Amino acid sequence: MFIDRHEELAFLNRLLTRKQPGPAQMLLLYGRRRVGKTELLKHWCQQSGIAYTYWAADKEPAALQRRSFMATMLDMPEEQATAFDSWPALWRWLAPRLAEKPEKQILILDELSYASAADPALLSALQHAWDHHLQESNVILVLCGSQVTTMEAIMQHQSPLFGRFTGQWHLQPLPFSSLREFFPGWPAEERVALYGVVGGIPAYLRWLDKDLRLVDNIR
Repeated sequence: MFIDRHEELAFLNRLLTRKQPGPAQMLLLYGRRRVGKTELLKHWCQQSGIAYTYWAADKEPAALQRRSFMATMLDMPEEQATAFDSWPALWRWLAPRLAEKPEKQILILDELSYASAADPALLSALQHAWDHHLQESNVILVLCGSQVTTMEAIMQHQSPLFGRFTGQWHLQPLPFSSLREFFPGWPAEERVALYGVVGGIPAYLRWLDKDLRLVDNIR
């Protein structure tokens, strides 16, 4: 069950119909681990009815990340995917193929900080792909990550992607009011106590059994 995030979903849905600066959009979504970024994005994509591709970088060498990414993009086993020797080479091949598709499509690159740390050339490659192909396309490109400082730096003047983002959102923990949906049978004082301990982190809240009282969950 997906809970809350009404404001965030409204923001994301506006990207689907926005015409400025064009139909193409580049979004930066970031926030601490377990705050619900991936679940939010997948829920949004699924309810949109638009074709989407989701890829998350692992903490591994850039060559393995590129192979994993291409396997995801082409929907094939990793051992069959093309092993590009650099991110610029990969995006020179991929970007025009994405741009030529007439239908709207969503591309999510998650844990971007892992990929950019393994090879900083990724960001320059994305800049070139955006400037020369994707900004006039029907692609909605979502860059997502958990290392807040790194993700905020991507928006700064020294970043290759500076000035390209058409939207950004720092995802925060859920508000206290959302606990009523998680634990409808709990008295208010128990929800207050729980929120004081774990806050509004969805991953932690889902570990608990809503049919048990707080003290029984702790045991």
